[in-house]
Amino acid sequence: MSVKNCLKPVLEEKLKVKKLTGYRFGKLTGLSRETSERINDPNWVPSAQILDVICKTFKVQPGEFLYWVPDGENE
Repeated sequence: MSVKNCLKPVLEEKLKVKKLTGYRFGKLTGLSRETSERINDPNWVPSAQILDVICKTFKVQPGEFLYWVPDGENE
């Protein structure tokens, strides 16, 4: 089993942008460049502190962009 994220598409829809870059995400959240670039990785599960920043900045719930995939199943 693993937890995955679909943060980038969720935020692109919410912000009504075609492509959300790590740079723009970083500018909006104030997170580091290294952290911001991770929005492109669906296997990245943000820490509680980073989740808090994301949720406050974009007014979203973690359940809107985190999901669980059971072992042996495709996304």
